[in-house]
Amino acid sequence: MRTNKFLGRDWLSPEIDYTKEEWESLLRLAEELKTRYAINEDMSHILKGKTLYTMFFNSSLRTRSTFAVGIQQLGGFHVDLEPGKTYTPARKGFEVPY
Repeated sequence: MRTNKFLGRDWLSPEIDYTKEEWESLLRLAEELKTRYAINEDMSHILKGKTLYTMFFNSSLRTRSTFAVGIQQLGGFHVDLEPGKTYTPARKGFEVPY
């Protein structure tokens, strides 16, 4: 049985604690998915029934649209949250919203 060592880990910033082997594993998976897509293999089951939320703090149309298209190609639903338009209440003791 193969276990997913990435299960339950979020990708919230570039300072995440992935090892070199984990980065290489992610890149191999990305290459495999691109190859399967190029030969028209149906991959819509991979994220079927899943909703993925993204929030980009810098304007990046190419990155934002690439994530949205990739999620859709894998069968998922994408919701784009916009900073400044998403309600985030301030925590007690902090002046800015979290």
